[in-house]
Amino acid sequence: MSSMSIVTIRRKFTSIALLAALGCTCLGVSEVRSSEPDPGWTINLVEENDSFNPPSDRHYTQGLMLSASSGERCGSCRSYEILQGVSDLIFPDTTGTEQFRYGVFLGQSIFTPQNLTRVRPDPRDRPYAGWLYGGTNMYRDAGKTLDKAQVTIGLVGPDAKGGEAQNWWHEYTYGTLGASRVEGWNAQLRNEPGIVLSQNRIWRHVISAGEFDVDLLPQVNASLGNVLTYAGAGGLIRFGERLDVDWGPPRIEPALSGSDFINRGNLDGRWFAWYLFAGSEARIVARNIFLDGNTFTDSASVDKENLVADFVGGVSMTTQIGRLTGSYTLRTKEFSNQERNDEFISITLSVRF
Repeated sequence: MSSMSIVTIRRKFTSIALLAALGCTCLGVSEVRSSEPDPGWTINLVEENDSFNPPSDRHYTQGLMLSASSGERCGSCRSYEILQGVSDLIFPDTTGTEQFRYGVFLGQSIFTPQNLTRVRPDPRDRPYAGWLYGGTNMYRDAGKTLDKAQVTIGLVGPDAKGGEAQNWWHEYTYGTLGASRVEGWNAQLRNEPGIVLSQNRIWRHVISAGEFDVDLLPQVNASLGNVLTYAGAGGLIRFGERLDVDWGPPRIEPALSGSDFINRGNLDGRWFAWYLFAGSEARIVARNIFLDGNTFTDSASVDKENLVADFVGGVSMTTQIGRLTGSYTLRTKEFSNQERNDEFISITLSVRF
């Protein structure tokens, strides 16, 4: 089979998967892009926590990530040829007219069972686990599509300091929020290095443009590694002004994630832009170390659900100096004995310079 046939089949399969995930069909119109590249860096601080939306401190209870994304690297930039060479290896259909960005990130996620008072955790509930990680990513922006490739490396287990972080926070808030020390961290997953290779594509379909804009951002993504292995499809619908300042808000994966960067040039000299958004993603999960347990040693584990869905809604506001985003996520049950769906709040503060 020729490479052109393979590309054609892949495009058709992707389109069918997106239509099934989103349950709708829409017509796209041409994307208007600013003529000048945007060189500024964007720094993001993402906080996700179920304590913002009680009941708190169960399952995915805390996520914190700091990321930095470069400005656009176009043909006149020194790093453009390197980024284009990498793009030729990992992305399909490189034309030579795209603009590239690269970034780095560092984060920690904490997972706990529902009952935090037991010294010996319930073996039917998900185990305690911490995940300390860092990595690098690369974006290819073609105007109507955004591709991202990402490499994440880190550590699961006691050296990830999940227990210390949670108990420090509980001690800090003791007496004001009624938090108490969590004693079950002695049963957490063992130390294990982790690596995750991820890639995703977002399409931008402009539904209407005028005083208020509406667009649809379907996406597909996949991750492979000993920590997480899954494939997902979903999308966001947005309503607001100057939607092309980004590709949706950044999130801690696995999740519907937009862009770490802000394209300030697409504000067209205005001071303020905003949008409301809602969406969903379905993921087929083959591996989740936080449920399956350690890869190479015996550890606590539960029987995971192979199909997980997220439903998200929120608001994002962007100015010439940064962005503030808040969202609510409902995540369906991730393991067989889970009593109810999980809920958490995400807050992102971005600064441009």
